[in-house]
Amino acid sequence: MPAENRASTNGNVATAMMIYMSAQNELAEKARENIEDIKFNTNLDRMCLYIVEDTYDNTPDQSLARETFRYELPPAATKDDFKRKPGESEAVSDPGVFNRFLAQANAHFTHFGLSGTKQKILILWGHGGGMVMLDEDKEKGTARARASIADFVEVLETQKELKFDIIAFDSCYMGVIEVMNQFREATSFTLVSSTVVDADGYPYKKFIGDLKRHGGALEPKGAADLIAACYNEHYKLLLPEEDRLLFICDMSEIKKCVDALNKLGDEISKLLTPDATDDPVRVAIGEALIAAHADCAYVPVLMFLRKLGNQLASHEVLSLEELQVAMTAVSNAVETAFVGGKLDYSGYMPMSPLIWCPDNLGIFLRDQTDYNRLDSSNNGTGGWTKMWRKFHGAPEIRSIETVIPGKFRLGLPKSVSFGLM
Repeated sequence: MPAENRASTNGNVATAMMIYMSAQNELAEKARENIEDIKFNTNLDRMCLYIVEDTYDNTPDQSLARETFRYELPPAATKDDFKRKPGESEAVSDPGVFNRFLAQANAHFTHFGLSGTKQKILILWGHGGGMVMLDEDKEKGTARARASIADFVEVLETQKELKFDIIAFDSCYMGVIEVMNQFREATSFTLVSSTVVDADGYPYKKFIGDLKRHGGALEPKGAADLIAACYNEHYKLLLPEEDRLLFICDMSEIKKCVDALNKLGDEISKLLTPDATDDPVRVAIGEALIAAHADCAYVPVLMFLRKLGNQLASHEVLSLEELQVAMTAVSNAVETAFVGGKLDYSGYMPMSPLIWCPDNLGIFLRDQTDYNRLDSSNNGTGGWTKMWRKFHGAPEIRSIETVIPGKFRLGLPKSVSFGLM
């Protein structure tokens, strides 16, 4: 049966997967290796895959050409179906490009919209870094393009017929509480790492094979457990001295995390003094961030809370009862929402989700507009972002009605934001 006919029928598919690969950078070869690992499992039986491979490709004269390929792999795809379909070079970090490929995947494979499909999975593959991800090289002499989480979630929310059960980040440092909260209407579970994802990425040969064999019996949570277990076991054997773990984030629990975080911000704000020159609370926060190994404006939340409590006590800060209640509420919410990995308060690289902690004024000013686009900030009025403004003595947010550029570009209904200085 021709591939185009097979693609339009259910074929008793258990797993429909889209992999969106940003590899117009030093990861190009790794993308090809991952695709070969998927190909190893053919025939794919009750699976269909739509793969976007944005990459450098060798031309006949051995120069590097920027090109975006796609693979349209129908149910029971064979090795012969693994044919690159070329297109123009695309900036896959652009939300409009992402929107178009989502629509193509949905049009080509009806399985993404069928209730009978057991798991609908989206993998966002490439570099990661909290509020941005999937960067790619641009023309020489220009900055790298990076995808905005807020923009990509807007796109997912417009694809009414395409609802993913699992969104997995084959990307570093994406286990940020406020960022994961942004996906709560777009999916049921996310798979994220709070640390480095090895350049080799997910063990596709193993987990695609396991899904091929067991996917028909698994609900989405079971499929998320399977992928996380494959990843954790693979890197425990490959890198026994290092931690490479995936967390499963339950979207039904994530809002409780950001609500508790904002409440914590309110409680810390009450303790900050107007004079920053001799404030023991500011000193305690700075020392706790150092002790918890904060990096690039993010810190492992569970270790930070533990260190903050210790530092506040050592500086003899009084009236901590309500603050302690707030810190405990954050810890409890995190431990409920993030499962499947080893939550750990200690060690050089503590295993817990991250939170935004811009203790440097320059980083705060750089990031606050992006942060205030996240729902957790409540348009810049949430307790956590207000606490950092008070920490730095920055001016309050002015309520300026602004059209969100991403939605305007995509031709979607206008929306307003109040999160700009």
